[in-house]
Amino acid sequence: MINILAQTEFRQLKREPLLDYAAYNDEATDIARRIPNTEKKLSDAVWLSGRDEAALVRLIQARCDYAIDLLSISYSAGVAIAELRDFFPSVVAYFDEYALYTRAFNRTAEGARINSPVIYLQDTEFQIANRLLCFSILLGHTRLIPRIMALLDYNNPVRDGLLERIASLYAERPTPLPDDCTRHLPYYMTLPIFDAQPCERPGLVKAYLLDWYQASCREPYHDSHTQGSSFLGYWAWEAAAITVALGIDDLSYRDLPFYPHDLVEHLKNSTVASTTEAPHIETVEVSANGGEAFITVRDTQLGQ
Repeated sequence: MINILAQTEFRQLKREPLLDYAAYNDEATDIARRIPNTEKKLSDAVWLSGRDEAALVRLIQARCDYAIDLLSISYSAGVAIAELRDFFPSVVAYFDEYALYTRAFNRTAEGARINSPVIYLQDTEFQIANRLLCFSILLGHTRLIPRIMALLDYNNPVRDGLLERIASLYAERPTPLPDDCTRHLPYYMTLPIFDAQPCERPGLVKAYLLDWYQASCREPYHDSHTQGSSFLGYWAWEAAAITVALGIDDLSYRDLPFYPHDLVEHLKNSTVASTTEAPHIETVEVSANGGEAFITVRDTQLGQ
């Protein structure tokens, strides 16, 4: 679990100028409490006996949301990048487990009517997918990208042009790559960067950053600093991930707002090999009978 900064540390280290300590402390403390509470509930036979499969899916989905949000707000607060890097494999493991419960739920009568994806790219859940993929690059865990893309592939009716282009630089992806983005603005404006000549790319990323916040007006994070504890920080994670993935010189834009430059700088200077794998969760089966959950580990890889 990521440590919560004391107020004196926060004042010295925070990266997001609009983040208030009280809001950060409330949100991070609440999340840090909720994540282990999920583990307790999943191991509590009495609690499980009164819950159906849908309740289990909601519980495990919430843990995923908490974990990726904790990663985001901790970066904004100034938590050391090495600490964020160490936490990221656990985040992926939470999503792996959620995927397995989702698959099991979809095999029930209730779930079959919905047939849910793990992360729905055409809705605001795109923000989750974007952060998962970008953090895998920016925190040096590119070996986890095939697992992240397996999460996105499951039951999504469309593929996202930005995410597919980034992922294709690290893993084999179906071709042709999509020509549109599921949330369109601001992300559609990144696509020309991939096709541009190397000398043109810095200018295109700079232009993207300058337009990013205004172009994000329909995204859930826009103006979130006015909404209390829901504010996680304003970061164009994708601009940094593209910079790293394409090897772009960020000298002309590294000091612009919304660009998490120290993640890029830390990665460039890091001598730590990207070899860490998230704990592997094989498969999970949830009984179709209301009330009891049965977890069975098998030798089945996620996605098979």
